[in-house]
Amino acid sequence: MGRRSAVDRSEDSPESELRRRIAELEAELTEERRQHRIVREVLEHAPVCVQAYDGDGLCTYMNAAQERFLGIPTRDISIGKFNALQDEGMRKNGIAAFFERAYAGETVHIPEMRVDLDQFGSKWDLSKRTAWFEEIIYPVEGSDGVEAVVSFHWDITSRKDIEQALIAAQRHDVVAQLAGGVAHDFNNMLAGILGNASLALLPDAGAEERARSLRDIQSAAEQAAELTHQLLAYAGRGRFKVKDIDLSGLVSEVGRLVEVSLPKGVVVQNQLSDGVPPVRGDVAQLRQVVLNLIRNAG
Repeated sequence: MGRRSAVDRSEDSPESELRRRIAELEAELTEERRQHRIVREVLEHAPVCVQAYDGDGLCTYMNAAQERFLGIPTRDISIGKFNALQDEGMRKNGIAAFFERAYAGETVHIPEMRVDLDQFGSKWDLSKRTAWFEEIIYPVEGSDGVEAVVSFHWDITSRKDIEQALIAAQRHDVVAQLAGGVAHDFNNMLAGILGNASLALLPDAGAEERARSLRDIQSAAEQAAELTHQLLAYAGRGRFKVKDIDLSGLVSEVGRLVEVSLPKGVVVQNQLSDGVPPVRGDVAQLRQVVLNLIRNAG
């Protein structure tokens, strides 16, 4: 019994308790290191670009995705050297202002931004390209305020390229439709000119009929010139001409022009009100509206 008590007392001695406590701390430290290693591996191989900065804006970490995005030969030229708050390229691209807000304690979300990577200096040997990205800048709070900032961003350049290609295709579609409409309108105007010229050349045409046909020819030519101005305005090489327009007179004028080019048996009838006040607009565009209404009638 005496020997067993001595063993029990030795196991409860301060030295034994210290050894147990050291073993527990070593196990905790090993687990903490394991967790840190896992986090580092996750960050390093994440498809999202990650970069961390200290309390003064100096870069302290960059993952592989960020290194590839920047196109730099090694992240060592940035870590401990690049300052998000002081770099001239960050200021030129307007990104430094977002980081200033993060250092003031705000989580900043940039939904879409374009950056010229070649503005960050030739010493970085960056790819000479323009990139698009979406970014979140997150402040890390400490006991005395923001002690670090972490940025997460996604390269959306490919998506923007696809969007711009779709816009270009749609613009091409619009231009094709516009060209078709313009060709149709010019055909109507030419038909009006030729039809009125034929009427004016008839042997039994009176002076009044000839004069009316010549006025309609002149009107059609003016309409063709206005359509040309309208096209130039759409192309950014001219301006729309806004003025007071008599709608009743414009409808009558367009109706006479179109009537001579219509098949026999088709009649244009106008029901116009007297005393209609003028409207302000571009005469070529309003004439286009009337032409489209006549074209789609019936």
